Amino acid sequence: MEHITIFLGDSTGHGVAAALSTIMANVILFEERKSSLEQVMVHLNEVFEQHLPEERFISAILTNISQYGELKTIIAGHPPVILIPADGDVPILLKPNTTILGILPKQLFNVHEIQHSLKTGDIVIHDTDGIYEVRNSDGKMFGIEGLRNFLSENRALDLDSLITHLIDHVNSFTQEEEANDDITLIAFEYIG
Repeated sequence: MEHITIFLGDSTGHGVAAALSTIMANVILFEERKSSLEQVMVHLNEVFEQHLPEERFISAILTNISQYGELKTIIAGHPPVILIPADGDVPILLKPNTTILGILPKQLFNVHEIQHSLKTGDIVIHDTDGIYEVRNSDGKMFGIEGLRNFLSENRALDLDSLITHLIDHVNSFTQEEEANDDITLIAFEYIG
């Protein structure tokens, strides 16, 4: 396999309308699987801008990782991609730099691709905003800093343990309060 592509989207709203947006994205991703990341995002934006109701939009991350560790990602109005370097440095946030999908017409939609060379042992995390928006019984949000602090303190753990401990930590933080949004997390370690 020459590369792996990851798409993570988060549609406004819940239920059937949000699910249909996800289905549309999957169809486009399959049709455009040989296209560049930029071409895929432009096409996704065009379809969503034309077909989604005005109050609906999608934030998304589209990432491609080559077998040589070249990570290319486009973050469209979505929370940052988190990179935990194998050398023990503080987690790096690859921040959004492309407009959310479905709002701007094609001629105004600008795509910015982020590139990063992964090293063996680097961990990359894609997630939705649901993890940042969970609250404890006092109403305090977990936030991106809560996640970043947790990852900094636990970066020595292997990937499976890190994710298990993170889920336990979030559940402990919320004191079993019901989450208002779904939480999706995709994590991988580059092994060279």
